[in-house]
Amino acid sequence: MSQTTRSRRSLDYFNGRKCNDSKDNSRANTFRVHNVACESRLQRSASKNGATIAGYYAEIVGASNSVSTNGGVFREVAVNKDTQMTLRGRVQDSRGIWSDWKEMKITFLFYFSPTLKFEVTRSGSKSDTLTIKRFAKIAPLSVNGVQKNTMKLTFTATKVGTSNAVADNGSAGGEWSSISEFKASNANLGKEYPADTSFIVTGKLEDRFSDSKFQDTVTTDKIIMSYDQQGVGIGKYRENGALDVDGLIYSGSKLIQHHKLTEPNGAAIDNKVDNLNDYRTTGFYSILGNYKNHPASGEDACLEVVESISGYHQTLTTVSGRMFKRTVTSNSNGSWIEYTPKPAMVKQRLILVGG
Repeated sequence: MSQTTRSRRSLDYFNGRKCNDSKDNSRANTFRVHNVACESRLQRSASKNGATIAGYYAEIVGASNSVSTNGGVFREVAVNKDTQMTLRGRVQDSRGIWSDWKEMKITFLFYFSPTLKFEVTRSGSKSDTLTIKRFAKIAPLSVNGVQKNTMKLTFTATKVGTSNAVADNGSAGGEWSSISEFKASNANLGKEYPADTSFIVTGKLEDRFSDSKFQDTVTTDKIIMSYDQQGVGIGKYRENGALDVDGLIYSGSKLIQHHKLTEPNGAAIDNKVDNLNDYRTTGFYSILGNYKNHPASGEDACLEVVESISGYHQTLTTVSGRMFKRTVTSNSNGSWIEYTPKPAMVKQRLILVGG
């Protein structure tokens, strides 16, 4: 038997892999693909004839992903479904002789952040029950058919116009270890919600790694008309103002415009959005000089936005009287063009004196 063959056999102790996750791994050799640091570490090695371990190489086969140092960390592995791969490695002794390959199977589980959406409607004989139609999904992270990720869904309800959020899961919320998705699944909150009051329902979907939130508003129950000492409600219970209407308003068979262009007192709207690229709703707005993408940085201004089929036309007038225009579209924020008024022309008259 040649010396090379004997040397390879003297290096047949190679075994190692480690994957550091923010949570416990579901099963040996099985890893969640999301912010995972996969490390290959030499756990057992031996050499004979006075030689020492001098070199190291490990790779995820077919992924162009390798390390050449003991304890090296692989690049993040990107998969769009649960995928089994082969990890293999070998070591080199001080004589330059490599060991045989050592291989092991590892599985990467596809992970995505929780997704949540729902619709809220009234139900019950008094329309005071809130029914949630749930569309929720987490990555199950299943190993051998057993789900290892958990799904937790919670709800709060807030009366419109207030900030007091009240926790209420009813049968719509809960925590599940064997369910990873709801498709248009209906369930009720547990408390009573008067039909003459609107509520904002906030849902939070969590798994073992991250979470997402969603909100929906349920209005008052549909009625023809209501009234109290403060005013009248049309199509709903009155909640705000002297006239509270749910629906479009027509006068002389013509639809009355409902879009808010200014503040109720006629002043420009101050919504405190600090990036002019985000102004894409028709109206008049107060702009501070330190807002982003301001064509005359440092000067406070008034911004006029008009939406059309060709884009969002913005006209900005500064306090010093400078005027800029541009058109913002879904593909481009456009370039500001400054318009300088021409000075007034002075007509000269020639007056002849004498004969």
